[in-house]
Amino acid sequence: MRVLFLAHKPPFPLQDGYNLHNYHHVRELAGRHEFHLVAIGAEPAPRELAALFESIHVVPAAEPRRANPVARALRSFSAHEVFEFDPRVLARIESLRPSEFDVVWTGGIKMLVYSHRLHGTPVLGDVADDETGPARTRLANSRGPVEFLRNLRDLSKITRYQRLFFRHLDVCTVVAEGDRDAIASLNPNLDVRVVANGVDHEFFAPRAEPEEDRTVVFEGNMGFEPNVEGVLYFAREVLPLVLRAEPRAKLYVVGKDPSPAVRALQGPSVHVTGVVDDVRPYLARGSIFVCPLVSGTGIKNKILQAWSMARCVVATSKSCGGLVLEPGKNLIVADGAEELARTIVELFGDPVRRRALGARARETVLEHYTWARKSAQMEAALVAAAGARRNRPGA
Repeated sequence: MRVLFLAHKPPFPLQDGYNLHNYHHVRELAGRHEFHLVAIGAEPAPRELAALFESIHVVPAAEPRRANPVARALRSFSAHEVFEFDPRVLARIESLRPSEFDVVWTGGIKMLVYSHRLHGTPVLGDVADDETGPARTRLANSRGPVEFLRNLRDLSKITRYQRLFFRHLDVCTVVAEGDRDAIASLNPNLDVRVVANGVDHEFFAPRAEPEEDRTVVFEGNMGFEPNVEGVLYFAREVLPLVLRAEPRAKLYVVGKDPSPAVRALQGPSVHVTGVVDDVRPYLARGSIFVCPLVSGTGIKNKILQAWSMARCVVATSKSCGGLVLEPGKNLIVADGAEELARTIVELFGDPVRRRALGARARETVLEHYTWARKSAQMEAALVAAAGARRNRPGA
């Protein structure tokens, strides 16, 4: 098939979930299909993408719009204003004659703003996550009437956005069952499929280097609000309880763009690394990988990477969406500060159980989460999207 891939940024380097998801799926499928990329970002595109795409078209990001306060206020209620529509991006898409492609693959929810201008070409909307769930959580956690009204407005906008643009899709893919159910409830006639993320099991292979005693590691984009919220919760509520029992315990916070609040955690028991060239030494070093998220949706690439390296993982329920869980065998689920702290302290003293958890985690990756397996599911979704419109009466 000829596939036109639309992305809100070039899918490289592999430093966040969006790029990991898009890059690995295309890499797996590029040998069987012809891909062309339209992305928003800085030119030139990373050279690592040249082997994956027949052509690459990068449109520089638009300058922020200036508007008077009244116009800005009015637009703030419009579903069309949830994500930016750039006429230059549409012009680049149209220059490639989308009707000559078998299917258009929109990477992420932001690119759906172009889905209604594709001249009848079948569309796969690979949105990964449902955006209404986090909006509902923010609304429920509103502090004060002003924040409540702002969050209510945002929930209304994203709900109307999904209803407005998802109707132009032939197939929609998400990474977890909860996201599928939420999107299907708003769009009951849409074919919504779960295609969970994979992990590069050869790159994230187990390593023989020794662990650093009594260390806990968290890794992720530290400018991403759910990660920030989870790390702050762990450092402020859980780590003090761990330190009472294990005064030498340490937390490593690994990842790019740490917020000021995360940087402020730096101290004798907390090491904030910022961006690193390679996260694997940190994953290998930790006695335990912790994922203490209290918000967010979708599957967590960070857990898949830790699993792939045969690490012992402790995670909150909120962190485990979309995963093939065997609680107590490939991961320990712990909620609440006291339960998290108690579980971590117990595992510090039980290396045999840590190794057993890590070994089963690695097996889970090989059984369920290789990119070859997941990309075959994405390929099936692309084929279904390409065929859906052709098979409609009158098509």
